[in-house]
Amino acid sequence: MLITKYQGSGNDFIIIDNRDNFVYKEIEKLGLSINEFVRKLCEQHTSVGADGVILIEKARNTKNHFSWAFFNADGSAAEMCGNGSRCAARFAYEKDIAPKDIVFETIAGEIEAHIMDSKRVKVQLTPYHSHQKNIEIKTEYGTFKGHFVNTGVPHFVIFVDEDELDNLDVEKVGRAIRYHEYFAPKGTNVNFVAKTKNGSFRIRTYERGVEGETLACGTGSAACGINAYLLGLSASNIVDIITKSGELLKITIENDKVFLEGPTTKVFEGMLSYEIF
Repeated sequence: MLITKYQGSGNDFIIIDNRDNFVYKEIEKLGLSINEFVRKLCEQHTSVGADGVILIEKARNTKNHFSWAFFNADGSAAEMCGNGSRCAARFAYEKDIAPKDIVFETIAGEIEAHIMDSKRVKVQLTPYHSHQKNIEIKTEYGTFKGHFVNTGVPHFVIFVDEDELDNLDVEKVGRAIRYHEYFAPKGTNVNFVAKTKNGSFRIRTYERGVEGETLACGTGSAACGINAYLLGLSASNIVDIITKSGELLKITIENDKVFLEGPTTKVFEGMLSYEIF
């Protein structure tokens, strides 16, 4: 099975061309479910390791270029992934599946992508919704006031100062908020954000499905940008987000439209050994 690994701002993904439904036939031979296959593939150290798996599939609507099936590292399916969508768009372009201007299908809706150059990709996310301000969540680690928005997947955004951001135990606090009854039954992604002296925003994210802190989160960065702009923390509708990996993501808000722009990297391509299963 040919696999390709890309990373976008520190989020890494295993991408497989499954337009002929080959993947499901192969994992059936292995006696695995798709969830078991993904979990094993994403394991660090003993397998390929990744934040998620993307299957590129035939579009249901013939006017679109492809559809995708996105899976988190824990094997669960996800509605959307911002950095994953940028990597998927570059993969599709480089494999001649799609041109530079791309429309593809996700559970969250249609995503438009544009290949800007050999590395940079810009995507228009689905319209954000369900914005709620000033929600207080009580946990064993304290009470946290934040703002909820759905950018294809649910996100809770908490603004803190830079010192607090640096010293925060994102794993413990993020997990407590992610599973809080307020966000039941599906839970939420949790983002801790600090404004810098130059007006950009640093972000740390606890990702649902990965169940831990990641080096970046595209939809989380979008949620941060939306809240920063709507709450008046950013004077501009173009918001610079610095991820934990140190890379810059640019978020542009135009009414209910949100654009995510940043770099991608092709890490490797090769044949998957079934010995890991």
